[in-house]
Amino acid sequence: MNFNEFVSKNEYCHVLPDGFALWKMNPVTLSKAPFTLTDMHSILLILEGEMVVKINNKPYLLTKNCFVDIINEQPLEVITFSEELSAYQLLFTETFIQGLLKNNPPFPITYVLNRKEEPILLLNDQMTRLLMEKMHSLEIVFQDRTHCFQEEMLKCNLWIFFMEIANAFLQEDKEDTGCSQETKRQKQLFFEFIQLLHIYIQKEHFVYFYASKLCITPQYLNRVIKYISGKNASQWISRQLLGEIYHSLAETDLSIQLLAEYFNFPDQATFTKFFKRQSGISPTEYRKQLKITIPI
Repeated sequence: MNFNEFVSKNEYCHVLPDGFALWKMNPVTLSKAPFTLTDMHSILLILEGEMVVKINNKPYLLTKNCFVDIINEQPLEVITFSEELSAYQLLFTETFIQGLLKNNPPFPITYVLNRKEEPILLLNDQMTRLLMEKMHSLEIVFQDRTHCFQEEMLKCNLWIFFMEIANAFLQEDKEDTGCSQETKRQKQLFFEFIQLLHIYIQKEHFVYFYASKLCITPQYLNRVIKYISGKNASQWISRQLLGEIYHSLAETDLSIQLLAEYFNFPDQATFTKFFKRQSGISPTEYRKQLKITIPI
């Protein structure tokens, strides 16, 4: 569904007809809106709760402080979401973005290249609050329909929003420049680890496998991932695996037994125990809820 089709069917979107929309996402607005977006630039910020999405047909579990920037118009589809979800989404047509930035974006080329490789960033609380405030400012301008310069105000606020993102990335680049070779190596290991998760998570659930692929010890991998992200390697493995399972439960009719085999669990009981420990409910209960309503 392209930009015009989407905003025409989503009554909760604030829309600038030139090709920009803001959507305050929560269980109410999500349950009454289309879930698939194509042919548009999309930015998503998770404030509370969690959701499972597919980006270019690859499932991701998004949690609090996740920032998603889909630059190259890859399809975005919402699969499920929790009852506590609160998020902002910005939507742009390519024409609008080109006209706004006039081929002079504030982002360094490395930001664009990195987002094409990995559209999701995990922000700290301070950065999430800052971007939330900027998105809320955009929402306030949208709500003031009597303002004589509403369109100009929206574009100015968007520029401020983009510059905040670019500033954070440039500051990170400066920190990287001052980093030791060891710290740079650790950040590269983290990036390589995340890439391996996307490739092998269906079958491989243990830290030692990913450590062996990276030619390091499991203990060192755990230390590095914890240092860089605040979560250890096991937590990242569980997070990615849970997202894949959410997707399969929602999108396939495979039995729980077959899903346990598909995800390489030794038996159905172990699969169910893992899912319940991570989500709070059993796979069967989750599917029953899906039949009633889309939220988790």
